[in-house]
Amino acid sequence: MAFVPEKFQPLIADRLFRQAHWLHLLALVPLLLILMLLRERVTEAWLIPWGVTMVALELALTAVAQLYLWRPERPGAAPTLHLYLALHLLISVCWVLPVMLAADVLTVWQLVALSVALFAIAAGALSTLSWYWPAYVWGNVCMLLPLAGMLLVRDSAVLQGLGGLSLILLALLAVISQREYRERLELLEMERANARMDTNLQQQNRELTSIKHVLRRLQETDSLTGLMALDKWKARFTQQAVTAPSLVVCFADLRHFRKVNQRWGAAVGDQVIQALAERLVTALGHENVSHVSADEFVFWLPLEDTTRVADLAERIVRYLNLPMTLAPEVGVLVPEAVIGAALYPQHSQDVETLVEYASLANHHCKRTGLHQSACIFETELATSTHYHIDIEMALKWALKAGELELLFQPQVTIDGGRVVGAETLLRWHNGILGTVSPADFIPVAERSGLILEIGAWVLERACETLAHWQSQFGDRLHLAVNVSAVQLVSGDVADQIAACIKRYGLFPGGLHVEVTESAIMANPDIAIQTIRRIRAQGVAIALDDFGTGYSSLSYFRTLEIDYLKLDQSFIRNIHSSSKDYAIVEAVIYMAKACALQVIAEGIETEDGRRLLATLGCDLGQGWLFGRPMRQSALMQLFRESPASAPSPLSV
Repeated sequence: MAFVPEKFQPLIADRLFRQAHWLHLLALVPLLLILMLLRERVTEAWLIPWGVTMVALELALTAVAQLYLWRPERPGAAPTLHLYLALHLLISVCWVLPVMLAADVLTVWQLVALSVALFAIAAGALSTLSWYWPAYVWGNVCMLLPLAGMLLVRDSAVLQGLGGLSLILLALLAVISQREYRERLELLEMERANARMDTNLQQQNRELTSIKHVLRRLQETDSLTGLMALDKWKARFTQQAVTAPSLVVCFADLRHFRKVNQRWGAAVGDQVIQALAERLVTALGHENVSHVSADEFVFWLPLEDTTRVADLAERIVRYLNLPMTLAPEVGVLVPEAVIGAALYPQHSQDVETLVEYASLANHHCKRTGLHQSACIFETELATSTHYHIDIEMALKWALKAGELELLFQPQVTIDGGRVVGAETLLRWHNGILGTVSPADFIPVAERSGLILEIGAWVLERACETLAHWQSQFGDRLHLAVNVSAVQLVSGDVADQIAACIKRYGLFPGGLHVEVTESAIMANPDIAIQTIRRIRAQGVAIALDDFGTGYSSLSYFRTLEIDYLKLDQSFIRNIHSSSKDYAIVEAVIYMAKACALQVIAEGIETEDGRRLLATLGCDLGQGWLFGRPMRQSALMQLFRESPASAPSPLSV
C-alpha cells in the first residue's frame, strides 16, 4: 500500500479492527481440524498440551489486541495493527506444522497441497506488511484448502462433513473478502486522492510563496540595473528628508538615446543603461539612485551650498559622458547626459513634485540647445510647462469644437499701395484658455503631431477662400499659406495641394506656399523634394523669415523659390539702424540678381515704406496697410483697391 497520510491512519485502524476482529475465531477452525486429524496419529500426552497451548496463544493475542492494539485513536495504531496481523498469520502456520509429523499417512499430492498452503500463508504475511488486506484474508483461506482436501479423502463421515463445511466457509470468506476489499479500495483511493490534493496544495503554496518573493524583489528592485525601484527610492528619500536640512533631486537621461536602439538594437541600449547605472552607483552610492524607465534615472544628494548645485550637476554630467566601450560592432560610444535638478525644501517638500520639477528642468535643458547639459528648476518653468500641457489637451478638440478660424493680412505693392493678396493667419480662441497666441500653440501642435490635421484644415479652407476670390476678381489676387516642417517631412502636403487645386478649380499661380528655413533644415532632402513637387504644380514658393537662420545662403542656390520674405526684425528699425539697413539692402540686391521678388513683413511706418521702396522691395505687409482681418473686411479692401495689374508675385 502506498503512503497514507497520518491524519487518515485512525480511520484505517478503525476499519481494520472492524474487519479483523472475527479472524481469531476463524483461526480456531483449522486448529480444530488439525486436532481431529491428528487424534489417531499422535498420543494424547502430546496432542492435549499442544492444543491447549495453541488455544491459549490465540486467546492471549485476542486479549492483547483488544486491550492495546485495536485503539484507532492511538498514534501509530494502523501500522502496529498491520504488523500484528502479519505475525498472527505466521503463527497460524505453526498449526499446520504438526500435520507434517503425520506425513507418513499423506499422499504426494497432499504434501504438495500442504506446501502450496504454507507458501500462500507466508506470501499473505509478507503482503500484509505492505498493508494489503485481501492478502491476509486469502492467506487464511488458502490455509484451509489442503486441510479440506485431506478431510474429503478420509472414510470418516464426520471428517468429510467438516471438510465440506470448510469449503462452504471458504466460499463465504471469498465473497466477504471481495466486498471488504472493494470498500477498502474506495477508501484508500479517496485517501490517495486527498493525499495527492494535499501534495498539490503544498506544491502550489510553495510556488505561490516563491512567486511572492519574486514579485517583492521586482517591486523593490529594477530587473535591468539592480537599482532600487522608484517607489522604494521615494520612501528612502522621505526618510532622509526628515533629518537633512537640504537635498537636491536630479533627473538624468541621454540625448538621442532612441537612436542607439534604432542603430544597434535594444540589447546595446540595455548595455548603455547598465553602464550609466554603474557609474551613478560608483559616484553617488546605491541607496541614492533609482532607474525610472528607458534611459531615465533619478538620484538625490545632500546639499550644503545651494549656489553650487549647477557645478555639482555639471561634474556628474562630465563623469557620465566619459566614453564607454560596448559590443565590438559598436566600439566606443560617448553618451550625452542631461540633468535637471530641483531643491528640497526650497522648491517643494513632496518627493513626487520634486521629481516632476527635476524632469521639467531636464526637458527644458534639452530644448534650449546642445550647449546646456544641466538646468535647475524655476517656478516659471512649471507655469509655462503646465500652460503648454493645457494647450495640447485643449488643441485636440479645437477643430471639432470650431474654435479655429482664419484671418487674413493684406499684402500690398510698396510703391503704389495696391492690395494684391494676403497671408493666411491661424487664430484660436478657447473657452477656458481664452485667445491663445500662435507662438504658443503652433510649436505645441508641431511637437504633438496635431499640426498635420490642423495644417490640412487650414489648406482646405484657404483654397476654398482663394476659389471664391478668383471667381470674383480673377487671378489678380494671391493667397499665401504657411507650411510647417512636420508637413514638409510627411510629404502628404504636396498631394493635398494637388487635390485642392483640382477640387476647387484654382488658378495655381494664385496659391503661395511659405516655408521657413528651419522647416527645411529639419530634414533637407525630403523638404526640398516636397517643395519641388509643390512648385511643379504651378504654386509659388516663398522662403519665410529670411535672414534669421544660420544656413540660408547654403540652400539659396539649390532651392526653387519665387520670392523672399524679409523678417520684421530687420524692418522695424531700418530707418534708425545702419546695420539693419545694410542687411536689407544686401538681401534685396541679392534677390534681384537672382530674379526673385521680395516682400517685407512688419511695416508699421510711412518712413519705413518709403525707404523700402527706394531699395527696390516689391511688396509690403504690416500694420501700416492693415492688421489681420476677417474675409468680409478683406473683400471690401479688395474692391476699393485699384485692379490695373495682377500681383507681381503671380507665377
